[in-house]
Amino acid sequence: MAVLNQQVPSGCLTGAGSPPVESVGMEIHLAAVNELERRLRQAYAEFHEIDRLKERISAIEAEGECLKQELAGCYRELATLTLLLAEAEQAAPVATSVVKAPPVRLSLGRIVRFFNRCRDRWQANHVRARIQASGLFDPSWYIAKYPDVAASGIDPLEHYLQFGAGEGRGVGPNFDMTAYLALNPTARLGNPILHYLDGSAAAKEEATRNG
Repeated sequence: MAVLNQQVPSGCLTGAGSPPVESVGMEIHLAAVNELERRLRQAYAEFHEIDRLKERISAIEAEGECLKQELAGCYRELATLTLLLAEAEQAAPVATSVVKAPPVRLSLGRIVRFFNRCRDRWQANHVRARIQASGLFDPSWYIAKYPDVAASGIDPLEHYLQFGAGEGRGVGPNFDMTAYLALNPTARLGNPILHYLDGSAAAKEEATRNG
């Protein structure tokens, strides 16, 4: 009967070599803390990604508003030129060709120049909108990378479109311009970013692999 009254050592309850209950509980707690930290970091990264996307959306919306205003201006100018042309054509039959022909030719020339201006403005703004929407051009990075841009006071993207693209300058930390131009020498003939945006998926992956 004395054997039945003996106390069993606490270590025997967990089996030989098993860690104490307190140690197991601590490991579980640490694992939970690590998982929580991982989720917090992920949420933080997603939060900043949302902010970045919001900035891009705002830039695109602003660019779209500018395009709408320019288009409205083009329509107003076109209406004026169309009226002038109609008046000149109506006056031409009742006057000598020497006197009335020049105004008609002048009006036609103005309309041609008008369409050329609208086309050029639309193309320039379309290029700006595409580059901004791509998210590849980083204005802050561009200014920090090229101090002469900051000294010039020119808008970073405008500087890139006018000078940087032709000079082969980089556009941001996520695009390896040197590698892309080495793989695509013909991109130097135009705008490398547009060349990239119009290129194949394989070329895009190669260009951003080391970004």
